[in-house]
Amino acid sequence: MIKYRFAKGSDNQIIDINDLSRETKNTSKSFYCLGCNNEIIPVLGEKRVKHFRHKHVEQNCSQETYLHHLLKYLFYDVYSKFLESQEPFLIEIDVSNQCTHYQEEFCQACPWGTSRKTFDITKYFKSIALETKLDNFIPDILLKSSNNDYIFVEIAVTHKCDEKKIDSGYRIIEINIETEEESGQILQKYIRESEKNLFYNFKRDNFGDFCKGDCIQKPESTSSIAKYQIFVVYQNGSAILWSRNFDEFQGLKKSKTIAYTKLVPFDFTKEDKREYIKEVYFKELDSAVKMDITIKSCFLCTYNITDHSKSDETIFCGVINSRIEDKVALQCPHFSPKTLS
Repeated sequence: MIKYRFAKGSDNQIIDINDLSRETKNTSKSFYCLGCNNEIIPVLGEKRVKHFRHKHVEQNCSQETYLHHLLKYLFYDVYSKFLESQEPFLIEIDVSNQCTHYQEEFCQACPWGTSRKTFDITKYFKSIALETKLDNFIPDILLKSSNNDYIFVEIAVTHKCDEKKIDSGYRIIEINIETEEESGQILQKYIRESEKNLFYNFKRDNFGDFCKGDCIQKPESTSSIAKYQIFVVYQNGSAILWSRNFDEFQGLKKSKTIAYTKLVPFDFTKEDKREYIKEVYFKELDSAVKMDITIKSCFLCTYNITDHSKSDETIFCGVINSRIEDKVALQCPHFSPKTLS
């Protein structure tokens, strides 16, 4: 004979047999099976473990359906109550920490390992519905925020989420269940990501100042291969794009001879690196000038009649009618800056 811990009350609320006293048998309350919807009765004796059993023994009831309905309606009941009482319902997921201490200088955050982070989803998702259609999907439970963000909560006994639903991009919490005891996490209002609790399409990046200035990139800085491209403007107005490691970059920032530094995103997969470096250099040169940073470069001079996008280290000067190097502008009395087009 099938014995269940949970049943459905006449008001469709989930009833835990452990919450019933022996006096319940003397009332007119009715209970119904979550698997087959037929009437079941509480067994509340002192010698045996409390349980519900079917009123009619011949009932054909599916354990799979029972477990699926149990978690679905239990989640709905618990979450609805906590929305009303403004109590937290927590999820715990794996996140990828991204350090922002040097984000401005690096033009990106640094990876800082993984950790676990807890969220109270009732703060954002204040609407809950059972089997409500969204696009071409009907999740077991649909959570909705005021900004029309959604979480699908799917209960899996034997049937997992299909690929179309996962590929939709909607956040999904798939709870896999095999026994009644696994419903405890719902009653505890705490769902942890695990082999049985799968989280799809959640944002995993967790940004924060993790290194406090002691960057984890530093151990790699001793590599003979420079990891960064740094655009540097000196106090005398000269500008250069350098390949440097982290320690050297930090040293440049502290140097009194330097007016401006910027760590530039660099694509080391480019086949023609010489041409790419030139492209990056002129882009940063133009950007720095627009920021009112003083730069003395023949490339920026009004008398430069060479197409800088096609030139290399030399410029044709319209004043002296000959080719010169970029750095001549540092001492040239005729230097007259212009903004790159």
